[in-house]
Amino acid sequence: MKNIMFFLIIGFFLRSPVNKFNGVLHYESDYNMGGSIGKVLTTIYEADSKVRIESENIQTKSALGKPSTMDQDVLLYDFDKQQETHLQTKFKRAVVTPYDAVLMQEQKMMESMGTTVIIQNLGNEKVGNYNCTHFVMTSVNSKIKSAKLNTSKKDIWITGDLGSCHLWYVGAYLYYPEGSFLQKKLADAGADGVVVKWQSGSGDLLTTCMLMSNENKSLPSATFTPPSDYAVVHPDMSLPKKN
Repeated sequence: MKNIMFFLIIGFFLRSPVNKFNGVLHYESDYNMGGSIGKVLTTIYEADSKVRIESENIQTKSALGKPSTMDQDVLLYDFDKQQETHLQTKFKRAVVTPYDAVLMQEQKMMESMGTTVIIQNLGNEKVGNYNCTHFVMTSVNSKIKSAKLNTSKKDIWITGDLGSCHLWYVGAYLYYPEGSFLQKKLADAGADGVVVKWQSGSGDLLTTCMLMSNENKSLPSATFTPPSDYAVVHPDMSLPKKN
C-alpha cells in the first residue's frame, strides 16, 4: 500500500503542466445580415495570462449605403490582475475595468433577460487538420414571448491540439473570457482548448467563422499594454448604495 501511495505522489508531481497556447490566432467570419454582407477579421494574441483582441469589419455590401471598413476597439485582458481594458483610439484613452465588474454586468444581463443556457456535447469531429469537440449552445430567453425570437443556437468546435486558451472567440465581437458564465458552462460540458470554428443563425442569416491560421511564438510585453500616449482611466464601477 505504501509503495502504491509513493508512486501516486511521485506521479502527481511529475505530471506535465497544462499546455497553454502562446502566440497568435487569426480568424475570419463571413456574414449576411439584412442585406449587409462582409467579413470580420479577428486576431487574438495570447501570452501566459494576457490576451489582446483586434477586430476589423470589412463590408462588401451595405444595406444602409456605401460599404465601409470599421475597427473595433482593441481589447486587453490581464487575468493575473483581473482587468479588462478598452483602447479607445479616437480619444487616445485606455479604459480599465475590474474583471469582477465585467462578470457582474454579464450576470445581471442574463438575469434581466431570463436566459436559460443548455450545452450539448456532440462528441469528436475533424475540422480541417484539427481534432475538435463539437458543442451546441442553446439559449432561451423566457421574457421574450415569440417562439421564433426567444431561442438561439450556436455551434462551436474546440480543439485541444493547440493547448488551452484564457478566452474563446465565439461570435462577431463576442468572446467568452475565463471565468465568465458561458465560458464556465462550456467548460463544465468538457470544453478545453482553442476555438476552431463557430456558426450561428441559419439560411440567409447564417454567420460562420473559421480559424485560418495560428502562430505559436513568444510575444513582446508591449503587445498587452496601452500605448504610452494614451490616458489610463479607471471608471467607478461600484454599485449604487441602497437607501
